[in-house]
Amino acid sequence: MWIFFDIGSTLVDETVAYDVYAKRLIENSSVSFSSFDQKRQELQKNGYDGNSKARDFFNLEKKEWPSEEEVVFPDAIETLSYLKKKGYKLGIIANQPKGTEERLKNYGLSDFFSLIFSSFEVGLSKPDARLFKLALKESGSEGENSFMVGDRLDNDIYPAKEVGMRTIWIRKGLTAMTPLSFAKGKADFIISDLKDLKKVL
Repeated sequence: MWIFFDIGSTLVDETVAYDVYAKRLIENSSVSFSSFDQKRQELQKNGYDGNSKARDFFNLEKKEWPSEEEVVFPDAIETLSYLKKKGYKLGIIANQPKGTEERLKNYGLSDFFSLIFSSFEVGLSKPDARLFKLALKESGSEGENSFMVGDRLDNDIYPAKEVGMRTIWIRKGLTAMTPLSFAKGKADFIISDLKDLKKVL
């Protein structure tokens, strides 16, 4: 059985990165950080991806994502080790800039994953269902025999469910503000931390 993971706010903590990114977005604009932060929280509570929608709301240009500000969640290595020992095959399905495999290596996570499907390298981005179908095809897995673990309903849970995968929504960071009702019928399991995977897998 395969378990595919998102990276941001799933395996790595993006809390600092999101704030650094927000400050890059509003640089040389009339938008204050507090206004941006308030808007992204408001949008998140209404079921949207707060960061990207707040950027659109204020009509701000995209900036380079500060990957250097990401840090591995403290329970990531322990949890991935546990899953490997249980016999699960692990993979990545993520929207990432160039160099995904190198970053995973720097995080100490690359050896856990047999397959990596990154938007930059593959040329497909979530929520495009074709990315998930490609992962299933290349892994030789049927949807019902695979899991998708991710923090975003729009990018991870909804499209994975669309192609028949089982889904695990991890509510980390801003996504913890999204009402549980938005996951109804889409998330098979809902967890707060990676280590909670031991309870469901």
